[in-house]
Parts: sequence; structure tokens; C-alpha cells
Amino acid sequence: MPSGSPEPGRLSRARSTRLQAFGVLTGSWGAFRSVGPGARAVIITRLLRSVGQGALLTTLALYLSALGWSGLAIGALLTGGGLFNTAVSLGAGVTSDRTRRKPFLVAIEGLYLVAGVVAALTTAPILLVPAAVLGGFGRGQGGVPGPFASTASAWLAAETPVGERQRIYGLAAAVGFFGLGLGALVAAATAPLVHAFGAAGYRPLFGLVAVLSAACGMIMVRAPEAPRQPTAQPRRQLPAPGAARPRRLAAGSTAGFIFRYSLTNILNGVAVGLVGPLAAYWFALKFHVGSGQIGLLFGITFFVTAASSLIQGEVGTRVGMVRMVVRARLVGLVLLLAIPFSPFFWMAALFYVARSAVNRGTMGPRSALVVAAVPDRRRATALSISGGAMQISGAAGPTVAGALFDSGQLDLPFLVAVVLQGAYVALFHAFFAKYDQIEDGPGYPSQPRSNLPPDLVEATEPMVAPVNGPRTL
Repeated sequence: MPSGSPEPGRLSRARSTRLQAFGVLTGSWGAFRSVGPGARAVIITRLLRSVGQGALLTTLALYLSALGWSGLAIGALLTGGGLFNTAVSLGAGVTSDRTRRKPFLVAIEGLYLVAGVVAALTTAPILLVPAAVLGGFGRGQGGVPGPFASTASAWLAAETPVGERQRIYGLAAAVGFFGLGLGALVAAATAPLVHAFGAAGYRPLFGLVAVLSAACGMIMVRAPEAPRQPTAQPRRQLPAPGAARPRRLAAGSTAGFIFRYSLTNILNGVAVGLVGPLAAYWFALKFHVGSGQIGLLFGITFFVTAASSLIQGEVGTRVGMVRMVVRARLVGLVLLLAIPFSPFFWMAALFYVARSAVNRGTMGPRSALVVAAVPDRRRATALSISGGAMQISGAAGPTVAGALFDSGQLDLPFLVAVVLQGAYVALFHAFFAKYDQIEDGPGYPSQPRSNLPPDLVEATEPMVAPVNGPRTL
């Protein structure tokens, strides 16, 4: 072999990696084309919305600190936003399951538009506080429409073929993270303005939020919403006379899933609330860096996380949703522990990027788990309840973390979060390992329905209402 020429094995591995990456991209594009036009609008608006969210996630705490706010006050504002988001979400999920979903998503864009305009024009707390709370400023939601995230997810599921759900939810998560990355880079680009004009240099970002919200609103107004099936109690086919009657499902099987999922989300929510919303503020305090460096870090973080979401969505179809989530979150647990003990900014940043990629990259598989396990008529309700549990439990986190930061305890929130995330992973595996068998298809063991746990049958069993044939309920 000539000196300096690549080894055949290395070339083969490189070619295989390129083919796998191409396969992920083509699979995601094919999944995107397979959904209805309303679902495509949901994904596109998620991209636009997340740009504004990424910009404010990076800079809101820095902006308020420049205005003279304490860590406790900043945390309290984020707590208020979380509580508002939860209160509206619970009602919206139940209502949208019974009515149309589109009006909710149009309305939230109007709210974000008004909030962005107000925040761009004033620094008066009496106006800035309600604008930040109503607009969800500073909360990195991955492009989801705030309190109506469950409504958007249910709409997405309704127009997505069952076999493509993991890819579509992975794609939707990736699109959201990509937009967050773009927004973080936009925030980094405002560093010269901040240097020249102080806190006022951050205010154009609120105007950006208003413009993007207007664009999202116009897209959603034009998006068609497919007709929905009546929500009356579905009928199930009964056996012919003399045949063995099948075992009826317990009425609370879906409720049991929602309860267990919400319980794990409570642990996750407390952990995320302690370390997530004030991450930019933590980097600024611990390493004395500004919006330029933090924006660049967050931009890289979200771009890597977007790629991870696509990969995990694809891998999840092969190894199973729950296996994917558990393995990724265990790695994330180790990385989370390493962040506060990093002595240098570059080291903490490296761990932060890696941890975001494996942890946040599971957003798609986790959403796919819920929509696969819960019937369509209850999906928005299930997503809003489980999401509300996470939001309520994590709402106090920014306030607690801000108070700890003010007292000099910069690392304690991370250590508490490690313990809570460990408990989350253990419970998630214990509760949901069997749900990797929900669907028959790539990544799901194909086996007789009699071998499935009873509460999986309801989610996968088709609703039958024949015109002629056996008796029905």
C-alpha cells in the first residue's frame, strides 16, 4: 500500500458514516412529505418561533441583570412565566381535544406579537413583566407554542402516518433546536450593540420576536385543519354469539399511563427548572463571559442537539423509544455532573454541548411515546397534563436557583439536579420499558397481541364500528 494512502477499513467506515447521515436526512425529508399540510405548517412555524425563543433564552437574564435585576428577581419572573404557561396549557389541551386545534395556535401568535412589541418599547417593570410572562420570554421551549404545545403535538400526530411518528417528532424537535441555534447566533451578533448602548442593545431582539410571531400567525391562518372524527364513545366489535368474550380493558388504563408519565415528568421538571432557564446567567457569573461568547456556545449547542434529535428519532425506530431515551439520559447524567466541576469555560461548554445533545435529543422519542400510547381523542389532554406536571414542578426552580446564585452557591443546583435526573431515568425505565412494543414495525418487536400488556392494547387496537356484522357496543 502506498505511503500515506488511507486504509481500506477507514475508507469503508467513513463511507458508511456518510451513507448513514444521508439516510437520516432522506428519511426525515420523506417523513415530512408524508404528513398533511397542517402538520407541515406546525413544523415550519416551530422553526420560525424557535429563532425568537433562542435569542431571548440567551439574553433575557443578561438583559435584566444589566437593568439592575437580582438573580432572585430574574428567577421569579421565569417562575411566573412557567406558572402561566401551565395554567393555560391544562385548559387548552382538554378543550382542543373536543374542538378545533387551529384557533389556539393562531391566538398564541397574536399574544406573542403584542408581548414582543411591548418589551421592545419599554423597560418599565409594570409593562415588561406581564409581557415577559405572557410571551414566555427566556424559556427555551424548542419552538413549541408555549401553553399550546400539547395542541400542536396532537395536531401533528393526527396528520402523521403511524409508522413515521418517531421520525416526524424527531424532525420537529430538530427543527426547533436548529431555530434556537439560529436565535442564539443572532443574540451573539448583538454583542457590539450591547457594548455600545448597554442594556438597550438587547431590545431589538424583542422586535425580532414580534416579526416572527406575525409570520407564524399568517402561516397558521392559512393552514388547513383536517376534519376530525366525532368524539363520541367509540364502539368495539364484539364476538359472534357463542365465541369467547375478550377481556375488557380497565377504564383507567390510559389514565394510568398519564399518571406514570406525569410522575416521571415531575422529577424531570424540578431538575430542568434548577439548571435550564438560568444557564446563560450561570455561565456569566461563573466564568465572566458576555452575550457574544454565550450566544456562540448556545448556537453550537442547539445545532448539535438538532442533529442528535434526527439521529435519535431514526435510531429509536430500530431499538425502541424507551431504550433510546434511557441510554441517552444515562450518558446525560454523567455529563451534567461534570459541568459544575469544570475549571474552565471551554471545558464546561464542551460538557454542556454534549449533555444537551444526548438529553434534549430525546424530546422526539418521548413525544412519540405519548402519542403512540394514548388514543387520538385524548392526546392533547395527555400531553397537557404530563407537560403541566413538568412545568409546575419546575416553575420554582429558577427562583430557587437565582437565590442560590445571589448567595454564591453556583454549583448546588446542578448537584440536586443530578440526583433528580437519576431518579427520573430509573422510574422511566421501570414504568415504560414495555411500551417499546406499542407498534408493529421497525424497532418494535412483532408479537401476538395476547403477549402485550393490557394497557397497550387500547392504544393500538383499532376502533371498529361495522354497519353489518357482529353486535357492537
